[in-house]
Amino acid sequence: MLAGLTGSPGSPYCRAMMAKAHLLGLAFTLAGSLAQSKPTGEMPRVRYTLSMAQPVQGQEGPRIEMKIETAGTADGTTTFELPEESAGNRNLERGIHGLAIHDGAGKRLDVRQGRAHEWTVDHPPGAALVVTYGFGKPKAEIDTKSEDYYRPVVQRELVHLLGSSAFLRPRHAAAAPACKVQLRWSGFQEAGWKTVSSFSADPKGCDVELPLAEFLDSVFFAGELRIHRMEIEKRELVVAMAGQQWKFTDEAFVDLARRVVKAERDLMRDHTVPYFLITLLPVGKHDPESRSRSLGGTGLTHSFALFVTTNVSLEIEPGPGMSMAHLLAHELFHYWNGRVLGRVEPEQLVYWFSEGFTEFFARRALARAGIYSLDNALENLNQSLAQYALSAERNAPNTRILEAFWSSREVQSLPYRRGDLVATALDREIRVRSGGKKCLDHFFLDLMERAKAGGAKASVDSLLADMERWTSPEFAVKMRAVLERGETLELPADAFGPFATIEPSELPQFEAGFDADETRKRREVVGVVEGSAAWKAGLRDGQKLRGFAMANGDVSFPVELTIQEGTDLKKISYLPHGKGVRGQRAVRRADADAAAFMNW
Repeated sequence: MLAGLTGSPGSPYCRAMMAKAHLLGLAFTLAGSLAQSKPTGEMPRVRYTLSMAQPVQGQEGPRIEMKIETAGTADGTTTFELPEESAGNRNLERGIHGLAIHDGAGKRLDVRQGRAHEWTVDHPPGAALVVTYGFGKPKAEIDTKSEDYYRPVVQRELVHLLGSSAFLRPRHAAAAPACKVQLRWSGFQEAGWKTVSSFSADPKGCDVELPLAEFLDSVFFAGELRIHRMEIEKRELVVAMAGQQWKFTDEAFVDLARRVVKAERDLMRDHTVPYFLITLLPVGKHDPESRSRSLGGTGLTHSFALFVTTNVSLEIEPGPGMSMAHLLAHELFHYWNGRVLGRVEPEQLVYWFSEGFTEFFARRALARAGIYSLDNALENLNQSLAQYALSAERNAPNTRILEAFWSSREVQSLPYRRGDLVATALDREIRVRSGGKKCLDHFFLDLMERAKAGGAKASVDSLLADMERWTSPEFAVKMRAVLERGETLELPADAFGPFATIEPSELPQFEAGFDADETRKRREVVGVVEGSAAWKAGLRDGQKLRGFAMANGDVSFPVELTIQEGTDLKKISYLPHGKGVRGQRAVRRADADAAAFMNW
């Protein structure tokens, strides 16, 4: 997960003539297979219908409504629910409006809400049930914060829904090992909109059999989308794009996606997925000159969704921060590390593996694809080394990640960095002990083979046991100390093979040199630290603030302030370097063979 999808310009949604009576449940009919539940242990059936209706008077933009049809439980009490929390976001029920539940004859049932995200009804045993609700008024803008795009998004030109936050689940169906699920789109074609989901680009919808949780861990997107379809090793890849103000062309983005997908499937020796979807959703205000960028994404069933500001380019730019290529590579790799190989609960304790090892393999896949040069890969590794060394949580125990992953940015970053460096150390150890015949690829492929054969999910203990089996008891003991107790990990000098040397390095801590929060509030400089880089650059308490730019926590981007002195404006700029911290840095060797690195 690297806490997307696509839509496009305005569309003639008013041409969608979906009958209101049908949407509101005044004519309720279910297919025979859904009409009656029989206590035979047969697979539950659920039908979801997403409909575009005529907008209400005074509303600009589409009106999107959901209908869920299923058979109630044999005991006569059925609960429909949303998750209490998804990706750190709570109160998902706030995105649901006008919910009603009827029986198959159209009679409205009384709904009880024990908790805000649960809706319970009583009914005759096995009765047909129909749930209807809407998703609220269209929004003008999607914020860059995950609480905005993880919830249902309805705009004039697009609809973007993550199943986990938009589709209510019948609790009894979610508890079954598998479920027959139908998805139907209604009114979207008539409006001139295209539709796509994690399961199909068919405008009518799809029919699938799988655990309901897997169906809901997905994305559903509609609008005047630009949908690109291609094959990789006879398997379909679909790229759905929205927005008209990107810094790159559709062709460039599609080519990047194709190269990343192929490189990772080649790396994992796995071209078995028959259908895969990548979606791109623009978020935030369009400002091509802004230094502030946002890239986010989440891996889903047979898909991943990207949430990106339009000022992001496809170039591998120098300096800290994630590139689009790395985001694509990271999220795609979660198909194997997170889905094929699952995690035991609580899964946060294994994030060092599912996120950190994914960081390692994203870097390796981009190198194999020729997207990362040796210098790009070294810079990416050095970002991990620096962030690890400078983290205030570097020596936190693994249980700290369980406690504060969703509430602390420092804690959230820790498993990515710690796991990346553990993967680098393990890769080196396997190469040394096998005489260069094997590497971390073989370790991970072994895990995949066992997972596909029905092996257990990954846990801290199982992964450490695998490390010991591939290396030595001493190495596994050392990694347990790093992973569980938070002891500092220092990479061996040859951890990057013949291409670089890992050397000690003094890394500057981030120090703004003044009270940034109070300065923003007062529009006047407050709390300048004497002797700091800010002080040396000329910043003083009491100066009138007229402009301010700072990448908080990033020591490579200068702090820039515009100060008013009389009638004149003065610019002050400095690097926010504070006290140094001992860390490590990868330095390219003079004799490094850049071409050989692509296959390392």
